[in-house]
Amino acid sequence: NLLECHVGTDGALRTTRGDQRLPYSVDAPGTTSVTLMIRPERIALEKADGPHHFQAEGTVREIIYAGAATRVFVDCDMADELVISLNMASMNRRLAPGQPLTFSWHRDDARVLTR
Repeated sequence: NLLECHVGTDGALRTTRGDQRLPYSVDAPGTTSVTLMIRPERIALEKADGPHHFQAEGTVREIIYAGAATRVFVDCDMADELVISLNMASMNRRLAPGQPLTFSWHRDDARVLTR
């Protein structure tokens, strides 16, 4: 998952799409845009658990089952598409296209990529 972001004058990141503030900053003078990379398997289908987590809302667009793994394609304000990779053995609820959901990730599970 790659989220295009713009960098404020204070170094704080906001998504280019949806203008959502993210819990990341860049200390590189003159940098105006970066990409935030989030691994699909590090995104959880749950509310944020503490101050070091980021939480967002979206809608299930498509679900692809591939054995024990499931890929959930999510429409959300911050990206054209966000992919969440889940282990079916650990899922405790059913998902369906059109269903709203809350997802989150720990701050350390994403990387800021400068250009």
